Amino acid sequence: MSHRRRAPRPVSGPLDALRGGWQPDSPVARVQTTWSSLGEVWASVVGEYVAARAQPASVTAGVLTVRCSEGVVAEELNLQSEDVLARLNERLGGDPVTRLRCVMGG
Repeated sequence: MSHRRRAPRPVSGPLDALRGGWQPDSPVARVQTTWSSLGEVWASVVGEYVAARAQPASVTAGVLTVRCSEGVVAEELNLQSEDVLARLNERLGGDPVTRLRCVMGG
C-alpha cells in the first residue's frame, strides 16, 4: 500500500476568507484591510492607463500616497482626487481613504 503525499496548498485563500471574522475592529486593522483590498480595486477605480503609471505606496492616517512615474498622471490624479476617492471608498466600503498624495518616482 503506497501513500502519496499531496503537494502543499497555499493557505492564503482560506485565511483571507476568515480574516474578516477574527480581525479586531481597530484603526490598525482597518488600515491593514484597506491596504490589502486596495491592490484588488486600484486599476478598476483609476483605469488601466493610470494604474500602469501610478501605484499605491502607503496608507497612513487615511492618506493614500501614490507613487507616479509621470508628472501628467500625478497632476491628473490631483485634479480628479475627489472622484477617485469617492469611487475608491465605494469599492473599499466606508471612508478609509480621506486624501490622495501623489509623489514622483518609480
